Amino acid sequence: MLFGTLLVVPAVAVLLYAIIGALISLIPGREKASGGPNTRRVYLDGNGLHCEFVFSVNDLPADLAAEFRPTGAYLGIGWGERSFYLDIPTWDDLTAKIAFRAMLMPSPTVMHLRNHQAADANWLPLELTETQFQELLTYTLASFTRTGGGAFRHLPGVGFDERDFFYEARGAYSLFKTCNSWTNGGLKAIGCATAHWTPYDQAIKLHYRRRQRRLTRQLRLA
Repeated sequence: MLFGTLLVVPAVAVLLYAIIGALISLIPGREKASGGPNTRRVYLDGNGLHCEFVFSVNDLPADLAAEFRPTGAYLGIGWGERSFYLDIPTWDDLTAKIAFRAMLMPSPTVMHLRNHQAADANWLPLELTETQFQELLTYTLASFTRTGGGAFRHLPGVGFDERDFFYEARGAYSLFKTCNSWTNGGLKAIGCATAHWTPYDQAIKLHYRRRQRRLTRQLRLA
């Protein structure tokens, strides 16, 4: 009886988290006036479980390009739990133990960078003003851990393949700070209407599409 109870409690907790997270994810934030023309484009790249930003290499400052040494036309940047990235080659290798540990115990994080040769048709484009672009870049770079001299802490020899590389990140992964809530936080930081908080990739896409429909209507009425 005790063993069965011990199994049920975590399952119920996960179910409640999933339901509450889904409900909160539906609550929209407010769009803030950006000011100025949209001159920059950044993409959202989501696979159904994880969502990150993709920057055009041509838009990166020279010092960042020298640091990251991108080999493609686009560079994806995301934040996430260290074990998820480094100990799980594919999602098929994800175990309940790793998942529960990451969700229930604050754990170390890394920045994931991935080279892309061309834009993917499944990416979601964000048209940004210069101010928004700089704010998003600042938000993203603030999550990198740096040395005393200001250099990024690269993790050598780590990556899924030759297109991926990793850096040490600031902040701990938890139930309330996930890879997707980090991306959602970036959108909030630049004034894009998105969820107040969400752990879900799909919620970010939902609010993105709502925002795009609203902006389209506004353009038609202008």
